[in-house]
Amino acid sequence: MDAPTQCAEHSALIEDWLRDFAARLPAASREDWTAVLQALAREPARVREVQERYYRMHSELWSQLLAGKSVVTQPITPNRSDRRFDHPDWDALPWFRFLKQTYLINTRWLSELLELAELPPARKQRVAFVLKQFLDATAPTMNS
Repeated sequence: MDAPTQCAEHSALIEDWLRDFAARLPAASREDWTAVLQALAREPARVREVQERYYRMHSELWSQLLAGKSVVTQPITPNRSDRRFDHPDWDALPWFRFLKQTYLINTRWLSELLELAELPPARKQRVAFVLKQFLDATAPTMNS
């Protein structure tokens, strides 16, 4: 398969996933999320680059978990103001460490995709607000 075809298929998959994701967000304006998807569809190579980078992070994390490594090689750390993962068990227990890292990888991935989307500032701010609320609500710290 040539690169343009592969890139188009990749973009279509991401667009389908993001459309499904956006439909599940509370109070998300369909127009705002459609605009995000359209903006990302205009940047298939950049979206692919982001997607591949975060896929590698997940793959490495899984490998480390399955190998029983006690320390994540290249951990993603929460923002300094984020106190949700302060308890030592989030790093000491392999399953909690995996949940924490998976959440942080996915949060950064979705935030980076949104940053990539070229949108009017007011629309991007609305979408970013809804995305943050969704990500905060789905944090593993909400269920532990």
